[in-house]
Amino acid sequence: LFLTKFITFFKIFFLPNIFGAMILGGYLAYSCTLVSPAGDFSRIAGMRALYMFILFKDVDSEVNAGEKAAKVGKLCLSKILFWDKKYQVTSKASKFVTTTVSN
Repeated sequence: LFLTKFITFFKIFFLPNIFGAMILGGYLAYSCTLVSPAGDFSRIAGMRALYMFILFKDVDSEVNAGEKAAKVGKLCLSKILFWDKKYQVTSKASKFVTTTVSN
């Protein structure tokens, strides 16, 4: 709750997201130095997050899932754009939504 209010406060001043990430990273680094259950939780959460990142990276390096997903996504996007161009789905959908909302 505190962090969401803090981030919302910084979005008021139109600061780039990198500043919010740096402040949040600093806060999380500080919380790992606490000698309390909150500090223990922060250290354990950090270790788990790092382990999951390394695990996903290792699995991805073995099966090249990221590269395959990019190829499939590009193919799907090209098919969607082709069907949209052929049948004008977006223009029909926008007409339907505008007539539905206006009535």
